Amino acid sequence: MIVRQALKNRAKCKRKENIVLKQARGWMGMLTFFTAAMALAGVCRAQEVCRPPADGDWPAWLDAQEGMGGHTLACHVGVAENGLIHRIAYSDAAAVGCRLPEESDRASAWSDKGALIGALKQISPKQWRQVANGGVIEGVSDYPVGLVVKAGQARDKRMRCLNSGYTCQGATRYVLVFRQPAGGPCHLLTAYPK
Repeated sequence: MIVRQALKNRAKCKRKENIVLKQARGWMGMLTFFTAAMALAGVCRAQEVCRPPADGDWPAWLDAQEGMGGHTLACHVGVAENGLIHRIAYSDAAAVGCRLPEESDRASAWSDKGALIGALKQISPKQWRQVANGGVIEGVSDYPVGLVVKAGQARDKRMRCLNSGYTCQGATRYVLVFRQPAGGPCHLLTAYPK
């Protein structure tokens, strides 16, 4: 069913593209024609962003997700231990627009962009089809992908953060959240270690 819907969407894009391009040729000449062609190509590609990049350029794909309203790179990649503790302690403060849910006792971050891309590459074709119109994927990596900080003293000394009131733990589990807003393109809203 999802594949059928994707094919219908692609056909709609193609029909819209042909109609607008014919009108642009007749109305205002070649400059409008090329402008309309580029704009429509972008719109049709944007409707298909909840799938891996065809060219394998994951960094550019992630940047595009941020441009459509995602916040994974801004809020969940490369945040240090102290930054995560600050988010827990001051959850009502916006750090670069990154807020924790009310009364959250944990925060997490990917160790780097490579760890996030590694997790995205593990998504199977079936899972990509399942999130074509938004959804959640939970996964497990064979190696630590980031850090999870929880409020509260760790019993195990090896899990204590530098700030003794918090517990730090390497994470191998992660969550990827895709969103399909009404009338907008599907995109990666957020992704974080769990």
